[in-house]
Amino acid sequence: MPKCLIYILFVFGSLNGSTQELFSGRLTYSIEYLNIPADMKGVEKQLPTKISIVTDGSDWRSVQYTEINGDYIQVYDSKADSIFEMITIGPERVRVSNRTLKKVSLSNTKGKGQSQFQMETKIVDVKLESGENQSMIFLADYMPIPSLFYHGLVGVPTSLEVENAGVIMRLSLSKIHEEPIDKTYFTLPDDYKWVDNSLYQSWLR
Repeated sequence: MPKCLIYILFVFGSLNGSTQELFSGRLTYSIEYLNIPADMKGVEKQLPTKISIVTDGSDWRSVQYTEINGDYIQVYDSKADSIFEMITIGPERVRVSNRTLKKVSLSNTKGKGQSQFQMETKIVDVKLESGENQSMIFLADYMPIPSLFYHGLVGVPTSLEVENAGVIMRLSLSKIHEEPIDKTYFTLPDDYKWVDNSLYQSWLR
């Protein structure tokens, strides 16, 4: 094989994340609400202001606190490839699986962003399944955490927008701490009642 071709292949492999590490530790994202549906006006102060995430790089657990329903917990189990949600609705503490996660596809890499947490970032344009485009900023050193926020991310995001039930939020990474994480964080609690996904969705409407 010609030396020039070997060099090109080496560079191409480097650009596609061969040096990325698996992230294990804790992440905290602040939440800014960009759009709230009319039927939710007046409850802005009761909505979560941050998301706390614990991950070992394959499984993860996220917690948001709401004034309305207390803790809203999500656990991703990589073996089941499923996100389990746990929340208090009225007198019921319930959990449900089979959450549908939206996908994004890479449309353009704009290059380096500003350094954050003494690490390099990349600015990437992505296209959502809806056809909408947005720019996201990622820590370039880390591999994406499976099924966190979207399918198809290219690293650990430091800034992105997400939409849920008409609520549009901007998430900004405010804290990051690397450490070994024990699998007990991802054990599903026993004191939540299993409910059917269709029933759960009807409660949220």
